[in-house]
Amino acid sequence: PLSSLSRATSGEITDGLAADRERIELVIGDEKVDLFLTRVTDPTAGSIWLFSSETLARVPRLHRSAQATWLERVMPATLLERSYFGLSLAQWTLWAASIFGPVLVLWPLTALVAATGRQRIADVTRRAVFLSGWNSLRWPLVIGLTLAIHLSAIRVVGFSLTARLAYARVGLPIAIFTVAMLVWRLISITCRQARLMALRRGRSDTRSLIALGERVVKVFVALLAVFGLL
Repeated sequence: PLSSLSRATSGEITDGLAADRERIELVIGDEKVDLFLTRVTDPTAGSIWLFSSETLARVPRLHRSAQATWLERVMPATLLERSYFGLSLAQWTLWAASIFGPVLVLWPLTALVAATGRQRIADVTRRAVFLSGWNSLRWPLVIGLTLAIHLSAIRVVGFSLTARLAYARVGLPIAIFTVAMLVWRLISITCRQARLMALRRGRSDTRSLIALGERVVKVFVALLAVFGLL
């Protein structure tokens, strides 16, 4: 985990190692491996950390001992051998499937919910309100769930750590925006239902309070989304 690495330029000084050595714990399968960094002086950059020569010498053995991932066990060899932009065709296939697969499954499911509500709700007004609210939630719900599945699959796909970090910087803002949109529309639907109930009971003052509360909550949601993006 990146959070376990020291942010100090001097490294972790309480780990019992020399001041110019740093330990990184790597987990390969069920095996824990200690990698070591050595601090050297670069003519251009100054004091920097490099992987030690003894750690680099162990890389071939560690690579041989690493177990094949489930992707390598399941996918055909032809897809594993061909690569584009540093990823095998099998990895690109899984990447595409993690986007289009959830959409192809979730969109018909949301359509099924709408069809079920259309058949089960006898009252015309209630049916219209339900369909209007559900249709406004369908796309944010599908996009949000698809994004969650896709971002979870990135680690399985085998993207490098640098690529995953860059991907997260793009994917997480989209996720925050999608969740905020979903919550925003849920608030609108809930308050619309409350206003209809107040109208039926002749409580015009309650309707005004509901409208005010809706604005306040939406502003709060917008602020949370902005702070999340920042």
